Amino acid sequence: MTNEYKNEGSRLEIETLGRFVVKSDQRILTSEARSSKKIWTLFMYLLTYRQKSLLPEVIVDHLWPEANFENPRGLLRTQMHRLRKLMNTDLEEEGSSIICYDNGAYYWNPDVQYQIDADLFESMSAEAREMSASDPQGAVQLYLRSLEYYQGDYLPECSGEDWVIPAKMHYRRLFMNNVIEACQLLTDLKQYSKVLNVCEKAMFLEPSEESFHLIYLETLLKTGKVKEAQHHYQYVTSLQYRELGIAPSASMKMLYQQIVGYQTPELVLPNSSGDKTSSGAFYCHPTVFESICQLEKRKCERHGTCNQVCMFTWKPNDTGQTRAWLEKTEMTIKNDLLHHLRRSDALTRISDRRFAALFPGLTPTQTKQLIDRLMSYFNEEHKELDIQITITIQPQMQESVYEEEEEKLLLD
Repeated sequence: MTNEYKNEGSRLEIETLGRFVVKSDQRILTSEARSSKKIWTLFMYLLTYRQKSLLPEVIVDHLWPEANFENPRGLLRTQMHRLRKLMNTDLEEEGSSIICYDNGAYYWNPDVQYQIDADLFESMSAEAREMSASDPQGAVQLYLRSLEYYQGDYLPECSGEDWVIPAKMHYRRLFMNNVIEACQLLTDLKQYSKVLNVCEKAMFLEPSEESFHLIYLETLLKTGKVKEAQHHYQYVTSLQYRELGIAPSASMKMLYQQIVGYQTPELVLPNSSGDKTSSGAFYCHPTVFESICQLEKRKCERHGTCNQVCMFTWKPNDTGQTRAWLEKTEMTIKNDLLHHLRRSDALTRISDRRFAALFPGLTPTQTKQLIDRLMSYFNEEHKELDIQITITIQPQMQESVYEEEEEKLLLD
């Protein structure tokens, strides 16, 4: 390949990122020969390992590992003949063929002019990285151009094959690095709308990649789009529960505290420097809590298991307490609950002086033990608060779906 990004004289134009397309002189060869799956798979394999010479036995073992061929060389000669015919090469002139044969091995002809989107993607990425320190704006433009080439996984038609996985992971990592580096440069340049645009396209291709969501949420907050940040946080946390079955990471929880710092007291409790959410339960907005409950309920229905939901209601014995005292007491109760519940539990404030908690995987017996310990803690540690706490348990559906040992589910 030349160093030019666009080789106008290319004999072949090949797309591999997000879809597989081969063009020759404006003809789309992959559309004209859709039925030749085995031949195109051979082409994709040779393309992926175009820097190597490949023995026939190695090719056959990689492409058809379950088959038992007595004459792999003969089989491959037949497939190569069909591939060359499909590519309309001159079989009488070995030098003009896209695939050459020498010393018992096949190799990609380096003299054939071709253009591959993966090569363009990689070369632009490398140049952008080199340019980032001296010319941030120029590097951004190259990063953005490179990202236009990445439309999805490398050779998605063969994404489950062992031989394609290293290349697929390489280009995916390169894509992720480009997105993060481009967003960092754009943030430094205060071009926040472009950051959001890059993240939106990246999240469409890799919806489970948390780093994209973190950058997106941080940028929404920088631009004052708090409501959008709240909605997107609800979306991504629900996605993590649904697709991965996990609670948000510590980074996501910390970002959530920034989001709630912009919320009104009617929606969530104000933040506090003494909050212990990073090591305890997951504290969330009521709408997020409801989504989590629905997702966990579906999981219970599939597996015939059980979740427990508890309501914590408190009230002061002295009805004449000030608003400041009430808010401080509520914050104390919230932090204590977060600290004593498990990381897999979810907690929310649903109204004044009332919290709700979801205990995924706890049996009724385990839930009662946990509640008894909580009540004992409050009775011993917070006598001076002079409050009453009522706890009610509402089961969602039978035995724990989690594999944790029972003693780990209880309070210390």
